[in-house]
Amino acid sequence: MGIRFQGLKRYQRRMSQAPKKIEREQAAAVKEVGKQLHSSVRSKAPVDTGELRSKTILTPIRRRGKLKAIEVVGRAEHASILNYGSRYVRATWYFTRAVREIQEVARARFGKVFRVV
Repeated sequence: MGIRFQGLKRYQRRMSQAPKKIEREQAAAVKEVGKQLHSSVRSKAPVDTGELRSKTILTPIRRRGKLKAIEVVGRAEHASILNYGSRYVRATWYFTRAVREIQEVARARFGKVFRVV
């Protein structure tokens, strides 16, 4: 009396491809969320001369150990002052608001990464 398994080879093949699929999906999710954050930050940036919007950049994906990271950076000298404020300038929280808004989107998107397998 023996046990028969059907579809075991197919299952093994599928599981051996899982890490590659997850890595591709992870990279796509990082890019997607990064682009959305970049767009949101730029749209919320206060405009006087347009320098703040034009100097907000999205970096390419980089590896940080096992993780992949992408950064949205405000390269204008006054970016942090406008976001956090100072003694003379009232805070606009434009960057902070954009990050808070995108957090739910990011959680949902990264949750889909592991459903790919």
